[in-house]
Amino acid sequence: WGLIKMRVLLYSTAHLGHLMPTAHLAEGLSTLKGFTVCLAAAECRRAKCAARVEAAGGSFHGLASEIDEAICLQMGPPAMGLKGPLVYYCAEQELAPLQAAVAAFKPDVLVADLFGLAGFWIAEAQHDLPLVINMPVNYAIYNMITTVIPKLYAVLRCLPCLRPRHMSWEAVRFMREEMRPRIAKAHAGDLVILLNSIWAIDAPPPPAGLPPSVVMTGPLFPLSARAHGLSAANPRHAPLLRWLDSTPSDLPLVYITTGTQATLDERLVRVLHDALSLCRCVTCWSLKEAAQAHLPA
Repeated sequence: WGLIKMRVLLYSTAHLGHLMPTAHLAEGLSTLKGFTVCLAAAECRRAKCAARVEAAGGSFHGLASEIDEAICLQMGPPAMGLKGPLVYYCAEQELAPLQAAVAAFKPDVLVADLFGLAGFWIAEAQHDLPLVINMPVNYAIYNMITTVIPKLYAVLRCLPCLRPRHMSWEAVRFMREEMRPRIAKAHAGDLVILLNSIWAIDAPPPPAGLPPSVVMTGPLFPLSARAHGLSAANPRHAPLLRWLDSTPSDLPLVYITTGTQATLDERLVRVLHDALSLCRCVTCWSLKEAAQAHLPA
């Protein structure tokens, strides 16, 4: 690593489920000798990730645009419809400030998040700027984009009455029109894709394996994660530790979380509960208080 001299600009949309893995990647790269790292994201997200990247030796570039906290709250998968598809709206808002960041930082490579369309456009317009796409998804979703989405798109486009209530049509269209062609470029060796998963927690690997330009990174955790843990001295942790101590030691423990922005309705809560009840395991479920009312008595 000491022989490498590389300037890496990482760009992510403001959606926390996409921004935080990108920020953790920036944090990790910033600790490597020879890497000069900058994370570019909406200015309204500075408080969420700038300090950790800067503490590791990198920098944060806030993208000034109309994207604010109110818009960020609408970035869940079902709500990609503000002013047209939200992912396109954000790309149009951040294209000019990201171009300015690229011109100022002069990166050797641009790493863009899965929804980072502005980054795709810039790298593809500058033929000498290599593009890496970070996908905070598992192989199952990656495979779905390449195989299922095209067929699903064709059916739902012709028969909109069949579009499921819990599915974002705009997300399906984005995956088909934007991501699938770029995955094809990765398979041809024209760009690199990072999948934030590992086979041990994912679907079985395909018989032929993945193309060399599609790389499994494992989950992207912050460097500070190892410094945190459960402590009996913490009043918020003590009840959980007591419960864990009371569970059968011979059963596997499964921890479930659906993120900060997902909203589970009664049907989804019941389906998950019933499925977990069939498993011979101990389940620790991080479920929002409002959704706990949907659990069986």
